[in-house]
Amino acid sequence: MVPGNESLNASSSHPEDNSVLSFRFALRSVCFWGILFPMSLLGAQSVQATNRFVPLSQVFDEDARDIPKIVEADYIDLSKIIGISKFRSAEGHDYCDSFESCRSMKHYFKPKADADWGSIKIFSPVTGVVFDTEEEWAGTKIDIQPDKYPAFLITIFHVRLSQPVRSGERVTAGQQLGFHFGKETWSDIAVSMNTSAGRKLVSYFEAMPDSIFQEYHNRGVVSRDSAIISKETRDLDPLICRGGKFTTQGHRQNWLLLSQSR
Repeated sequence: MVPGNESLNASSSHPEDNSVLSFRFALRSVCFWGILFPMSLLGAQSVQATNRFVPLSQVFDEDARDIPKIVEADYIDLSKIIGISKFRSAEGHDYCDSFESCRSMKHYFKPKADADWGSIKIFSPVTGVVFDTEEEWAGTKIDIQPDKYPAFLITIFHVRLSQPVRSGERVTAGQQLGFHFGKETWSDIAVSMNTSAGRKLVSYFEAMPDSIFQEYHNRGVVSRDSAIISKETRDLDPLICRGGKFTTQGHRQNWLLLSQSR
């Protein structure tokens, strides 16, 4: 077995409410998704980061269709950002899906050093429904399900909400949700889709239309591919994870540095 790829897949029923617990556990990298996450099953001390996911009822056939451009508005005030981590980078912690492990399959947005990090506005990138919220150690994580693409979720982390948001509430593309939490952490965003084989993460850049990508191009991002470390490239330059943390950085550039705003 290749170190880092050993995995355990299991399902169980919670004895009190009969809701299903589903999880995947990689010995060297930790990914969890499901309705319930009982830390007692695995030991809280061994888990540094979790990837909580509530399954969707809709399924996207990725073999029959290209990834749709689901993003309708940028989620952050890009003028305040200086760097973006690449999809499958070694930044932050392991954030993976049903198909890959030990890689960060989301994007971190690093604010400029002279910016007031706590005043950076965060917006809903789509019109849809708040699918789930979760209080984090820094702010709120919010999952939004687009009306037009209900097999997808967009997850925004570390938001200081302008007002409380509950599951089932509607949001519109470009609506301000609040602000980035502050200098304690970077902002990050993930895009996932529900497939017949499980949850699959895709890059935010793959999901944005040309009109929004143009703003990134104006800041020096040459192409969408430049924001992504491909699966093949990452597999040839694998990372090592322990307890959800990266213990190696690999040999690929983890960050895109943006040029100054025009």
